[in-house]
Amino acid sequence: MSYNIDGKTEYSKEEKLALSLLKDSNLFTFITESELSKKIEGEKESIKVIFLSMIGKNVKNAKLTSYNLLVNAESSSGKDHIVTSILEIFPKDILINRARISPTALTYWHCYEDEPEWSWDGKILYLEDAGNNILNSEVVKLFCSSEIKSTIIVHNKAKDFTQVGKPILIITSASGNLHKENLRRFSVCDLDETDNQTKVIKRRQAEEVRTGNKIDYENYIIRAMGMLKDVKVVIPFATDKLADSFPNNIIIRTNFPKFLDYIKTSACLHRYQRDRNKKGEVIATKQDYEIAREVFNKIVSNPFMIPLTMNLKSILNKFKELKEKEQLISSYSASELMPYFSWTDKWLKNQLDKLVEFGFLERHNEEREGVKKKVMCYQLKEICDIKISSWEEVCKNSSVDTNDSVNSVNSVNSVNTNDTNDTEEGDDTNDSIDTPLPLDINDSLDSKDNKGTTELTEHGIPCFEIGDMNDEKP
Repeated sequence: MSYNIDGKTEYSKEEKLALSLLKDSNLFTFITESELSKKIEGEKESIKVIFLSMIGKNVKNAKLTSYNLLVNAESSSGKDHIVTSILEIFPKDILINRARISPTALTYWHCYEDEPEWSWDGKILYLEDAGNNILNSEVVKLFCSSEIKSTIIVHNKAKDFTQVGKPILIITSASGNLHKENLRRFSVCDLDETDNQTKVIKRRQAEEVRTGNKIDYENYIIRAMGMLKDVKVVIPFATDKLADSFPNNIIIRTNFPKFLDYIKTSACLHRYQRDRNKKGEVIATKQDYEIAREVFNKIVSNPFMIPLTMNLKSILNKFKELKEKEQLISSYSASELMPYFSWTDKWLKNQLDKLVEFGFLERHNEEREGVKKKVMCYQLKEICDIKISSWEEVCKNSSVDTNDSVNSVNSVNSVNTNDTNDTEEGDDTNDSIDTPLPLDINDSLDSKDNKGTTELTEHGIPCFEIGDMNDEKP
């Protein structure tokens, strides 16, 4: 049986290296911890969150809201540099970036009525330093969830505007304050704002000025990202035991599917290393679970698994800090907390009430010396930390094998991708772009006699040597 990728039977040096990378088990680690570190200092956890969210554009059976991401950090923290640097590893034709845009412009932008051939599917939309007027606007709320159908008065007449498709939406903001209804539509990723991170960034900046070196990503890695096509993913270990390992608060109805979608995203990235079932769906493995778990622990760093903005986290951290310092005082009024923050009294009360609503704080009236009426005070709730179960815990007393991906691949009617390129019934996608490497490509890349082999360094990172590899058909 013959195989091809994008209908091609001949491959350039760059394409051979790209295909070899896609087949390497260290693919995710190599990109997030080695290649992207060429332009980004530190921030390993945040890089993994942002990169994996962007890969979500290729998962066909994921929830529309799973990959919307708010990167929330102080001004000058480097959030836009980080997002931009990660975007550069993807092909330019799928990237759309705006430093400023209004909700009205989003409504009109690439609408079906003016551009009937346009679709947002497969695109990454990056909005820089957005304010609350964008984050909490009705059009962004719809943009996060589905195709938009809007009716607006133009020249005293009602006119329809339709946005077709759904992009991966990445937004950066320093002052972002998501309303409750938008919390389920976004994941929130913070950055390292410690003095030590500032120190290493300064040293990186000094080195770049001293050496004058301009660092670019390897072209074959960008080519590899362009070779990732849309797939559906099945998760054999998505059992009752896995579901029961998550809390039962209401936001988990959104966050649990999001976690499953991160598993699917990892499987999509590693598609050339995964088996397929008879429908052509990629079968997720232990590695995909572990990657999703690492990323998810970063974006839901609290027991309720509620995404919190930078400001809400700072309030909680202040309560914890005060509790350690002042053992006898456990509750504080908004006016007593005001000296620690540069916000108005009204805004601080609003944030405190939001934390009460989410279950992080308790609210009650207390007497204060010199005040006739009782004062509204806030107290930190005692909450046990919750972490997502390890792979071994998920597999315990189940049919999943801890030493591999699944104990019985036959349970999902699996077949190895080298044996079939069946498509899912009713799916008109040409599966020829999805098949693994042709056997002669595999042999030419893996042969000991070929100088184009992939070796691993002592850190498990792919090391490529082109040697005398030419552009002839392998």
